[in-house]
Amino acid sequence: MIRSILALLALGLACATAAAGGSAPPPPDPADWVATVEPASTRAALARVDFTVEALRWAEDRFSAPYTVRVVPFFFFNERGTIRIDFDRDAFARLRDGEAISFTGTATNHRDTEHRVTGEVVPEADERGTVHLSIRAHGVSLSFTTPYRLTPRQD
Repeated sequence: MIRSILALLALGLACATAAAGGSAPPPPDPADWVATVEPASTRAALARVDFTVEALRWAEDRFSAPYTVRVVPFFFFNERGTIRIDFDRDAFARLRDGEAISFTGTATNHRDTEHRVTGEVVPEADERGTVHLSIRAHGVSLSFTTPYRLTPRQD
């Protein structure tokens, strides 16, 4: 008896799904979105470190963009380069569903020196949230916490 009730429920669910269009909508495509991150600062020893990243665009399972680091007053540590954050389609869909996502990546500077990047993206509401980012450079771990926003890509 229970088995036939479960079979009827399964059949009803299958019919309802077919009538509603067959399946759930596909997950959002990260290539259709741009992530903007606010400039951030932190302290390291006697210096202030300012981190700025341009709009992050998605390609090949990662978000990437040019970045700039200014170290005040130690200008000889300043650098620019490209940051790459590993972030596949599944992670992007989970982020859009409200789940915090940990990530790894690299930042390669203008001298071709590669730095390890780790962090977490914490969604809050309406395509916004906070990103916690750590970059290991010159034997020092620099940690930044700053807001992010996802917007539809316009180009």
